[in-house]
Amino acid sequence: MLEIKGTKKKQPAYYTIPNRSRQFWRAFTKIILWALGITIVLIIAVFIYAWYISQHSGGNVAVKSIIKPVKKLPSTPKYNPNASVGVATQYISTPIAPGSNATMTIHTNADVNCSITVKYDKVAATDSGLMPKKADDYGFAQWTWTVPATTPETNNGSVDVWCSDPKSTGHVLEPLVIHATP
Repeated sequence: MLEIKGTKKKQPAYYTIPNRSRQFWRAFTKIILWALGITIVLIIAVFIYAWYISQHSGGNVAVKSIIKPVKKLPSTPKYNPNASVGVATQYISTPIAPGSNATMTIHTNADVNCSITVKYDKVAATDSGLMPKKADDYGFAQWTWTVPATTPETNNGSVDVWCSDPKSTGHVLEPLVIHATP
């Protein structure tokens, strides 16, 4: 600062910080430094505790397993070989639009041979998906075929499934409705 004949030149007001503002910032800085110091002390205490525990546990930490053994999957059901063959419809897609794929699923005895016949207004279908099948180990068989696009709308369609073993035969007949907007 320059002095002119014993007087000090005053700085502009924007260079000075009011006394109350200085007091606030000093108090705020002290609080931040105290909080930082306490945090550092706590972190050091956690590391010392972890080190102490690791030194006095003998290196053997007991961990309980929370993994439970998987139960054995059920085996395929055992069917009585002398039981008569029964056939039940599990699913059939009807009504069905011409040009769409139709599906039928049946349940019967395991490992029996099954055949399907589909008729549209008494005319048998000849789609490659209508081949004879053997029911799986659980007794299910499924067919998927395409209804010809030229099939007329009718309520006279049918799906006929026959399943048999050497001793008996089972049968189910379902109506098949052909409709342009199912």
